[in-house]
Amino acid sequence: MLRASGPRSTSGGARTVQARLVRSATVATAVAVLVMLGVVSLVVTHQTRDVVDAELASRLSAVQTALALDSSGDVVVGGGSAQLVGDVWVFDRGGSLVAGSGTTEPPDPVRALSRTGTERGEVAGGTAYLARPLVLSRGGDAVGVAVASASLAPYRTSRDALLIGLGTVGLLLAVGAALGTAWTVRRTLRPVHEMTVSAAEWSERDLDRRFDLDEGDDELSELARTLDGLLAKVATALRGEQRLTAELAHELRTPLTTIRMEAELAMTHPAAAELGAPLRTVVEQVDRLDATITTLIALARHEHGPGHRSDLVEVVGRQVADRRRPPEWDLELPRGPVWVAASADLVERVLAPVLDNAARYAAARVGVVVVASGPGVAGGPGVVGGPGVVRIDVRDDGPGIDLADLDDVDDIFASGVTDTAHDGAGLGLSLARRVADGLGGTLAVTSPSAPTTFTVTLPAAAPASAPART
Repeated sequence: MLRASGPRSTSGGARTVQARLVRSATVATAVAVLVMLGVVSLVVTHQTRDVVDAELASRLSAVQTALALDSSGDVVVGGGSAQLVGDVWVFDRGGSLVAGSGTTEPPDPVRALSRTGTERGEVAGGTAYLARPLVLSRGGDAVGVAVASASLAPYRTSRDALLIGLGTVGLLLAVGAALGTAWTVRRTLRPVHEMTVSAAEWSERDLDRRFDLDEGDDELSELARTLDGLLAKVATALRGEQRLTAELAHELRTPLTTIRMEAELAMTHPAAAELGAPLRTVVEQVDRLDATITTLIALARHEHGPGHRSDLVEVVGRQVADRRRPPEWDLELPRGPVWVAASADLVERVLAPVLDNAARYAAARVGVVVVASGPGVAGGPGVVGGPGVVRIDVRDDGPGIDLADLDDVDDIFASGVTDTAHDGAGLGLSLARRVADGLGGTLAVTSPSAPTTFTVTLPAAAPASAPART
């Protein structure tokens, strides 16, 4: 089943722009925070290593001052002590331990550094090591190696605490940036949203409405002034079209009146008995064209909207009663009146071509269903189309619409195509759709077959004080 497409939501588009801007600001802030954390981590790690290396070098320098050579040339700790304070180990040139921290065996990294010929640092298992050759006399050779170690755990704990703190601050910054951007964007785009809402409510009946934003020199004010100027040009063009339509309609009525009078006069002549049927057809077609002209004049004069209302149930009942012939008519109408914001004549101009089209192609039955919601509704089977909208579905069990030669189902109204088995009445449907649009409603094909369904929507109106036909 094909569905008629309705107007797109503008507020959704505005929220999409706002969400996109907020998302971009949040991502940018988050990336900046991550980059900051990475840089801080590298800097802190580098500085920590420098501090540890400086501490180990200082410890090795202090150790070297406490060492000496005995009479046999072996390295000994001054005072004959076999132990050193702190995590320091001293090896002779053969790699044998001379003195060390405690009585435990040196760790593997210390053993690996005990034969180094140059000062060298290494990190293993969360501990930093620094080895330095021992030169105990000026200009002499190295007589051994001293190795010092220090745990990196306290430094890493401090670094991790710093990064966690900075990460928390960064998260708060990202949230703050998102909230601040959302507030700023909402405040900045509020005039755009108001302009969008106003534009969605406009029609050819609001030719004097403008955006009228506060005077300013920003881009939005400039856009509003430009659009106001464009609206003024559009209003001038629409008024010219409406004036031309009214003038042409008036000009056409004079010859139509003459044609009708002449046809009726000819029907009374005794010699016109054989031309009675053609002359009656002429009169009927003149009346039909006159009704079309009346509709065009009513649209040009804005005889619809606020101040104009009619009971749709009464109009539908009257239209169906005028067509009480095969096929059978099935009506589903709300209880009580349903008021729409248009005169009864214009409502008839919308419904008549749709009902005629359904009756022409129906095999046996035509269904008319009125579903309403909003002001002026005394009852109904449900809510369809949103508040303040009246919906009329006209269904027939005919052969349906052949869409093979159409790019879109809406081409039915432009081309006059209905089906391949009958002559179409597309001009009547096209005018009906134009009238529906002028009333603020729609006319669309919501199902091309099984059953063929035309759907009309009209704006609801508040109940009149007396249900008088306007």
